[in-house]
Amino acid sequence: MCAVAACGFGVDLDGLFADGAGEGGPPLEGGGEDGGEGGAEGGIPSIEVQQLALGFSFGCGRRIDGTVMCWGQDDGAGQIGDGLKRSTSAPVLVKDVADAIDVAVGQRHACVIRKSGTAACWGDNEGRQLGDGTTTAAPTPREVVQLTDAKQLALGYAFSCALKNDGTVQCWGDNAKGQLGDGTLTPRSQPAPVTGISAATQIVAMDRTACALVSGEVLCWGYNGEGEVGSPPPTDAKVPIKVAGLTGVASLGATADANHVCAVTTAGEVRCWGAGGNGQLGNSKEQDSATPVVAISVNDAVSVTTGGSYTCATRKSGSVSCWGYNGWRQLGLGDSTATTDNVSTPLPVNALAGVKTVAAGRAHTCALLADGKHVSCWGSNLGHGLGRGTLVSSDVPVKVTTPGTTVRLALGEQHACAVDSQGAFTCWGNNELRQQSVTTYLATGTATPIPGIAGVTRASAGNYFTCALSGGQIKCWGNAGSGQLGNGATPYIEPTPQVFAAGSTATDVGGGSNFTCALLANTDVVCSGSNDGLRLGGAGPGTSTPVRVPTAIDPDAGAEAGAPPLGATKLTVSPGHSCVLRAGGVVTCWGYNSGGECGVPNSNSTLPADVPLPSPATAVAAGGGHTCAVLQDGSVRCWGYNNHGQTTGGLPDSNMLRAVDLGGKKATAVTGGDDHSCALLEDGTVSCWGKGTSGQLGNGVRADATTPVAVKNLAKATAIEARSNRTCAIVADGSAFCWGNNRSGELGDGAVMTTGSPAPLVGY
Repeated sequence: MCAVAACGFGVDLDGLFADGAGEGGPPLEGGGEDGGEGGAEGGIPSIEVQQLALGFSFGCGRRIDGTVMCWGQDDGAGQIGDGLKRSTSAPVLVKDVADAIDVAVGQRHACVIRKSGTAACWGDNEGRQLGDGTTTAAPTPREVVQLTDAKQLALGYAFSCALKNDGTVQCWGDNAKGQLGDGTLTPRSQPAPVTGISAATQIVAMDRTACALVSGEVLCWGYNGEGEVGSPPPTDAKVPIKVAGLTGVASLGATADANHVCAVTTAGEVRCWGAGGNGQLGNSKEQDSATPVVAISVNDAVSVTTGGSYTCATRKSGSVSCWGYNGWRQLGLGDSTATTDNVSTPLPVNALAGVKTVAAGRAHTCALLADGKHVSCWGSNLGHGLGRGTLVSSDVPVKVTTPGTTVRLALGEQHACAVDSQGAFTCWGNNELRQQSVTTYLATGTATPIPGIAGVTRASAGNYFTCALSGGQIKCWGNAGSGQLGNGATPYIEPTPQVFAAGSTATDVGGGSNFTCALLANTDVVCSGSNDGLRLGGAGPGTSTPVRVPTAIDPDAGAEAGAPPLGATKLTVSPGHSCVLRAGGVVTCWGYNSGGECGVPNSNSTLPADVPLPSPATAVAAGGGHTCAVLQDGSVRCWGYNNHGQTTGGLPDSNMLRAVDLGGKKATAVTGGDDHSCALLEDGTVSCWGKGTSGQLGNGVRADATTPVAVKNLAKATAIEARSNRTCAIVADGSAFCWGNNRSGELGDGAVMTTGSPAPLVGY
């Protein structure tokens, strides 16, 4: 028997569980608007793969039997092609395709050529790129109209091209930059001939540019902002023009996420042109070039591909070399000491051999091994593009990798932090605005120590920033554009911890959406940042210098002598409103109040107002647009938005206090996420209610619950914390467990969101 969640796993990281379901049941329940998993995590029957193609955060593989499998992010456009319009972290079969001879992927759409020479496309169609005569997206393949005798495809951002057996090329879709090559800027919803191409043997497409290989030479057309067509920018080319000084070309490489193109010569050299600011041209420089330049030290290439600001080449030895931008580790150089900066000369992919071909996407890369039975991927996994079976959410608790004994948790929009018993401070999850302070911008699923921060007693994670309290002083870092760091400045990003409310002694801190509040030792609260919705507690503009939250008899928050302190003993801050627990168990809230979350009749916003509770409160928690409080008798009352049942029952949004049915048990604490609530009960169990489609209720089912449901596999909890669409708990032995959304590694369970080490696609 297991006392805590260590025995119940909701995330199958590397195929450790055959069915991928964990004790929470099938991971496909719910889904819907939060991008839940689509397709069985156990994978589809493994059949030899002959071709790979990658898009923005998804990929597809053509198999030897003519079927096509896709995996990764489906943002509602239907680019996975199975009809579900849901993301999947394991390959699923594209519907109604069993005779494909070629597959190609754009940023958000994909196409196949059938044995008959016709083509079918699926996914986004805003630019008419599906070629079916409409602008409507398709979650399953639609036939391209009036296209016959095709043999190869090339897809860009919002356009598509097909090479026909007679050597001509036809394109369709968006044409704002001349990427259809027909001499016009007219978009087309069905194929039209490219001007002047009659003997092509290969075509490739970039973001808004295309090229064709003709008798060892290259002709390009379309967007030319960085020299993509092989002539000086910025003039675009509405018809194909020859790339000067380039002959003896054996093959081309480019993808929809790139603004550069490369060629492999008959001598095995790689020559690239176009955008080069990240070193992706491979000539040891970080600058664009309209003239093809030679990638250094590559003279045995057999194929090349370009991704989002990077390039990879397959070599005769079966190894792969990559160069360019490595911010998401897409160059495959390893995880431990590999640079995340630009690499302007080719370097070998770590521990990869026997490769047949390599495919590049926006920020992830996959290699097909020569036997066709193994596919390995590396780079960004934020859109599940690595196909490893790593779930984007967990509907039962998973253990956080925090070191030591956890005593406090702080959850932000997409990141989280923990304080251990020695005051050590670690964070994990999203880091794009340096909310983890560390130098890399990469997201991480593993708790990482924050440099220079120690002796922490309290902490809070705002939407994209973090604050820690040590020795009565608060330090904050991350996004600072609204003045939320409280240091009198408003830089967009502040990676170095800054003192909030210098000169004041604080006892607690809370971060919201672009604002921060601190509870001071004198029981006052001060706030800084954006003041939209009166979230700073008083009227006036936003400020980067903390201002005092007024009391009812001190409405101007002035510094006049005799102004009474707020008398706050506890502080809770949500993205848009805040509440304090005051002497005598009074709850006072301020800020956004459109759903009645401040406990007074619905309005756009409110100054500090007391909530009319039936008896004194012992705890209070502000959620995304609702609030809950524990009363002295252990009962719970909630008020505010109720669109997912987060304040229980089928009642409308309002400031009306709703009693939560805890099954006769008493609560000791409450917490609230965007649209869900949880209560810590006196027996150490946790119950949650409200929105559950990301697994944030922890009951093993990804669905809403309008009445409390028990969190599975969790006992002896001592503290709970929720934010956004996830929840965490600390248990008696100091371990921490989290459940819910995990897109940026915010569950902290070690799920790898970026990796520089190749690892297999599920089933391959």
